[in-house]
Amino acid sequence: MTFSGYFFFIGQNSPNLKYLKMRLIRKIISEFEELLINCQYLDGLVIVIDKEEFNWNKLFEMLTKLSPTSLFKFKFYYYFENKPKLEFLRSFLDNWKCRHSMLLQTFQFDVPSNIDEYFDLFNLFENYKTKGIVEKYDNSYFEEFEDFEWIQKRI
Repeated sequence: MTFSGYFFFIGQNSPNLKYLKMRLIRKIISEFEELLINCQYLDGLVIVIDKEEFNWNKLFEMLTKLSPTSLFKFKFYYYFENKPKLEFLRSFLDNWKCRHSMLLQTFQFDVPSNIDEYFDLFNLFENYKTKGIVEKYDNSYFEEFEDFEWIQKRI
């Protein structure tokens, strides 16, 4: 089964799907649209991005336009060298207003070469927390959460 066939299969056969973890690559992002349209009960989405060049702007536009109203939990895994540009993130968050506040986590597979870029990202999300668009934000270089855990359980 091809990736596009896989998305079609999930979208058509799992309309009540609440959580999904998936690896997105540039070649199949357009097929991802079908999944967002058909899975109207989706609550949480975990997206893993490889090292290859990726169109974050297209992904964020899709999420803004096609996400069901139930979707507000996001995790993004990526290599820091292939991180989303701040302008794309800012646009995504601006377009998310009037929706359920996000629970958002980002995980990098590598350490940024420029620590200022890390703080720019952190400050951006803190700004949107004060606006009520992001409810909770976590950023890490290693996974501290279970796949579909957005608020960490206390031990």
